[in-house]
Amino acid sequence: MEEQDHQKDISSFSKIPKEIQISIFSYLEQKDFLKASHTCRQWRKAAFKAGGKKSLNLSGKKLDQADCQALLGVPFCTFILNNCQIGDQEILILSQNKNLKELNLSDNNIGEKGAKSIANGNLNNLNNLNLDFNKIGDQGAKSIANGNLNNLNNLNLDFNKIEDQGAKSIANGNLNNLNNLNLYGNKIGDQGANYIANGNLNNLNNLNLSNNSIGEQGAKSIANGNLNNLNNLNLYGNKIGDQGANYIANGNLNNLNNLNLSYNNIGENGAKSIANGNLNNLDNLNLSNNSIGEQGAKSIANGNLNNLNNLNLSNNSIGDQGAKSIANGNLNNLNNLNLYGNKIGDQGAKSIANGNLNNLNLSYNNIGDETKEFFKKNKSLINITF
Repeated sequence: MEEQDHQKDISSFSKIPKEIQISIFSYLEQKDFLKASHTCRQWRKAAFKAGGKKSLNLSGKKLDQADCQALLGVPFCTFILNNCQIGDQEILILSQNKNLKELNLSDNNIGEKGAKSIANGNLNNLNNLNLDFNKIGDQGAKSIANGNLNNLNNLNLDFNKIEDQGAKSIANGNLNNLNNLNLYGNKIGDQGANYIANGNLNNLNNLNLSNNSIGEQGAKSIANGNLNNLNNLNLYGNKIGDQGANYIANGNLNNLNNLNLSYNNIGENGAKSIANGNLNNLDNLNLSNNSIGEQGAKSIANGNLNNLNNLNLSNNSIGDQGAKSIANGNLNNLNNLNLYGNKIGDQGAKSIANGNLNNLNLSYNNIGDETKEFFKKNKSLINITF
């Protein structure tokens, strides 16, 4: 009798419109979702449709071949498999999953052979791929670039020992639909930056080339290449210097909203170039840990950057005069200002207090207790950090 009732329930479910079936499945918890997906063909179809809204996170669990084979029948479209000790055979099995749209395999040491399996498998519907910390190298990058992954929108390859030739493969492969590319912590250098800038990646909106030993020539390539659709550029921890900053400021990157040039040996001349260049659409600018000094701060304050909402000038030795320049400049839309570690004293701090900021970081400066008390009483500042 119980079995008949169960079959009746299934039959009743099949008469419900597909859109409602999918909606019902989307509310199930992960355990119940998986059980229901194996009940009957009708339920399984609904589960695979609803699976696009759900993700399976098995991070930190060791997965063997049997586990990965079982995952082929799981109706989720997003797998998060960080640090699962996945090897060549496991990758080969996972790469046959036609339903996956997002796959995170960070920190699995899959190497170039695993990258090749991913690239040549059945992951044609994949939109997002994260392979950071996997040591895929240039050959692995080449496989990813030239495989069956031309629907990728987001690709994360940070810390993968990729050098110039790997960058060349990525730039000239089948990845022309990429919107977001992360190559943080590789070794692509100036030549690799040149390849990225002048390849088939002109649809990129977000590019992260942090910590890649890129100098002024690499910056020049990025500025003058095919990347004029970029909204976000991260060059943290490179060596572009004043001349590189000048190239970035006066190139084809006038659509940039967010620019990170922290730790780049930029001085007051580089700051002046950035302030007076083509970057007047910038909303966020990070120049922390450079050497722009008070003159550089003055240039930033009085240049073409009046649309800035967020400005980070921490550790730049701008002093009181630099702080006063920022307070009295053209940065009328500034809401968030980070001046951590800048040798600012009481006078510089008080000049900043008269602005319209919502968030101000004045940690590790030379500000006395009396001035700190002044800030506490000044209601024009919502959040302040000493």
